[in-house]
Amino acid sequence: MRVYDGGDDLQSTPTEDMLPYLVILDDHDDPPPPLEVLRRTLETAVSHWNDDGGTWGETDYQHGKAVYERWIAALGDVESIDPDGLPGYRQVSIWTYQTLCNAREAASKFLRSQAPILNGAARDALVLAATLYEEEHVLLLAGQEREHALMSHTSGSNASDWTREGVEPARETLRQAAELEEQAVVAIERTLAAMGR
Repeated sequence: MRVYDGGDDLQSTPTEDMLPYLVILDDHDDPPPPLEVLRRTLETAVSHWNDDGGTWGETDYQHGKAVYERWIAALGDVESIDPDGLPGYRQVSIWTYQTLCNAREAASKFLRSQAPILNGAARDALVLAATLYEEEHVLLLAGQEREHALMSHTSGSNASDWTREGVEPARETLRQAAELEEQAVVAIERTLAAMGR
């Protein structure tokens, strides 16, 4: 790459050593056809759901069914978390919950926007997946807006709320969300099968 103050000289820097940059690309390839983009996106969704969640660590992002299971289990044992670490755990849980809620709304909208490029069984299965993600979003939103909701950004962050009794409704919401998401992934698998992957 060329850097702003480096003239025409090219330099090579490992990605992990790069500072924040504004990157201006010289050229680009044509994007793949919409059907191929959708296929890759759906394959990624299925792969992420079925993955074991990756290695647990401070710098590793995780995804999939395994993460729901791990989160639900951790919430069930919240009283064993070091009191000094509990505020950070609460903050991360609330942020993650809100992100999950927003992402499921976006998933539903995205899948509905893609349905017109399919037909027959593939379209029907994709619309079903979109509907299931929408139901998951509504469920998560209701759990967030419930009075004294554990995962609300306006309440539920006090240490006194994070007891076994206070956590159980949030765990049940996450269990139901995971079930809806599993059904959505099955519908996505049916979409891919009908697309002839």
